[in-house]
Amino acid sequence: MPENYDEYIERFISAIHFPRRVNVWARKNYEPCLPAGGKDCSWLTPGEADRDTLRLLIKKYLSVGVSKAYFDNDEGKWLRDLLVYEFDIHECEEKPSFTCVKEHFNLKDSPLYGVGIPMIYYNGGKSIYIIYFLDTPVEETWVPKVIPKNLDMNQLSPMTPFRLPFTLHPKTKSRGFTVDWDLKPTDFVIQKTPTLDLMEPQRRARYYTPSSEVGARRKSRSLIAEWDALINWMVENHIKLTDCRERFASVLGEYCVQKGLALGECKELLGKLIENPDKRKYERRVEYYFENPDMAKYLPSVKSFLGIIPEKDEWYVCDDKEQIEKLRLFLELFNAQ
Repeated sequence: MPENYDEYIERFISAIHFPRRVNVWARKNYEPCLPAGGKDCSWLTPGEADRDTLRLLIKKYLSVGVSKAYFDNDEGKWLRDLLVYEFDIHECEEKPSFTCVKEHFNLKDSPLYGVGIPMIYYNGGKSIYIIYFLDTPVEETWVPKVIPKNLDMNQLSPMTPFRLPFTLHPKTKSRGFTVDWDLKPTDFVIQKTPTLDLMEPQRRARYYTPSSEVGARRKSRSLIAEWDALINWMVENHIKLTDCRERFASVLGEYCVQKGLALGECKELLGKLIENPDKRKYERRVEYYFENPDMAKYLPSVKSFLGIIPEKDEWYVCDDKEQIEKLRLFLELFNAQ
């Protein structure tokens, strides 16, 4: 097992590009939680960092995360240089340990077995990461060719940070170690895998703008700003819908297509905004608008969704009183009523 963790961390961050999005395990005021720990700790995202800033964050917080994509200043856009699969072993939820992971998980059963030359990492808790270093960075809209079952789907999103290997696990305070396909501890080695073996382009949803009506174009942008504000408010206040979920998922699909988000980004948002987002009936609602982007031009306003502007029996109106009272608070704060 690795002993010189600082050296391993340095080797990892030297193999990837910067700047990239980061997060830290901290209290709300960005006070470090480790090594002491605490109940009021969570992952906070201060923004983007270059390599030197990341080194300072590691020293201060001991547990940090990095995105799978970085911003290329020459290209002026985000590029992905990492592909990360996280297998979350739910049987080990209560007592996370490597012994438990080995007992309940066979990595050779994964469709990734034999694909490329990944770094396989036990994260010190209840998860196994398969980390591919791409030989050629690609646009962050590219998607993996292989998506096994039982994944933490958030980790497939290029912009979502994952905990940097060999930094402290927030709960177990273990640093983890690298393993082989048999889940036996092995040396930490970085090798790159041909990107085209792992990734393929995804057609990005087009931003819908009517070709002839300036007024309609302005209205569309106004609606996006309105939904931007509501969604940001829900995420910041940890509000998830328990009713109106199918209607909201449909509206979210329209919003994502108009805003120009990728399908993976939209599903990640879905997971933050409704309970039980992994049910296929909710994902299918989102997927419909990516398959039929012209239908996204019917995005309703937030007030219409909440039934504040009478829309008779429109399908998208949320009529659950408990849910809409929560969201109407947003309108009061937003001075939108």
